[in-house]
Amino acid sequence: MWRKYGMAAILALICFSGCSGQVDKSVVNERKEKIQEQAGISEMEETEITDEVTEDKSVLEKGYNLPVDSTVWNEEKNIIVDILKKTETLYRKCRPDAYGNMILTDKIAEKMLNVISEDGTPAYFKLYTGMWKWKQMDSFLKEIKKGNRSKISVCELHEDGGISRETFHYDGSDLYVLYSNCIWNEEGEPELTTISYNRIKRWDYTRKGWFLYELCVPEYPEVTEMVDGCCMFRVKRQKKKYLAFAEKYLIPIGYQGNNLFCSNWDEEHIQNIDYNALYEFLYQIEYKKQLVLPENKEWMEKKEFEALISSYLPVSHEQIRKYAVFDKKKKGYLWCRLGCFNYTLSFVYQSIPEITEIRNCEDGSLELTVDAVCESLYDDKVFSHVVKIRVLEDGHIQFIGNRMKGKGYVSLPEYQYRLGKKKEDY
Repeated sequence: MWRKYGMAAILALICFSGCSGQVDKSVVNERKEKIQEQAGISEMEETEITDEVTEDKSVLEKGYNLPVDSTVWNEEKNIIVDILKKTETLYRKCRPDAYGNMILTDKIAEKMLNVISEDGTPAYFKLYTGMWKWKQMDSFLKEIKKGNRSKISVCELHEDGGISRETFHYDGSDLYVLYSNCIWNEEGEPELTTISYNRIKRWDYTRKGWFLYELCVPEYPEVTEMVDGCCMFRVKRQKKKYLAFAEKYLIPIGYQGNNLFCSNWDEEHIQNIDYNALYEFLYQIEYKKQLVLPENKEWMEKKEFEALISSYLPVSHEQIRKYAVFDKKKKGYLWCRLGCFNYTLSFVYQSIPEITEIRNCEDGSLELTVDAVCESLYDDKVFSHVVKIRVLEDGHIQFIGNRMKGKGYVSLPEYQYRLGKKKEDY
């Protein structure tokens, strides 16, 4: 998944926060009844609220780590464990990676989504693709936009085969989410990791079909580090052609650690591309794996570097030697791993490229209009740009330009070159 701050991580952090104080019994009882109603419980047996919750007025007021009744807790556990078990046969078909971790392929994930959503439950695997049974979620969001009370449960399938379930409930004024997460443990059995209940501070359903929401989370001075409560996923399905292009050529490159899609350039102006940083991303597209160099090697072979760069960009070997950082002693191009000291520290560059239009040009090239979608910035269009590509006779593509659009580009933080801004520095 592209979520840097997944829902499970956020809620796990939230659950460890606590505070104290006294609260009137009538306030607690009134709040308790409202919570039970929001969780979809009717005529439930009277259950004692724990002393810890009774004494914690801030929990009720701040909207995070809300109490979950034992009946609701058990029901939610049984539901999500049953959902996970339905996918077991397909999960067993997965092969572990080099580190022994089970990673779902797209084909197996799609079959799992079919199983999960067979009862009409909206479900998704990647936050940018859209949902199975998306119309149910679309109807729910349109209803609550009108101010009508409504409730729906959705499932997210994770890359490791685990599943999370979010039950959204709107009471006419506030939106709440009951969240649970279940994984396959080391023994190969379903294991519940999280159940928590929180109020949503703000939410929106965009024209493109993205559902954005921000959870109530601990804030300063209660915590010393910021907790990111922003979440989003695409409800409406993406066009297959657009999604295929994005997943194959744009998403592996992205915006973090290189400037191919966040700067203006064309075939006549290619000097400002960060070639040394871009190589590893093109390597991943070409070879379907990440670039791995020995620990003591911080340079790349001249022949391999120039061949790969020139196959994806309209640049000659001579131009590469002119604009990239080349070490004459090593006879190779310098490189260093991406880390917190050699890239721009901004949420903007964690965005996902999303194609919104593909246009055929007179010269035979294609122009892809792209929106940068950023979960942490709560925005499905932080900035836009147009990527120009050429499809060669053998089906291979070349990137031949990028043009930034709109006002969002003006506010972009300055890109930090991996090895410094000027080649002359080396």
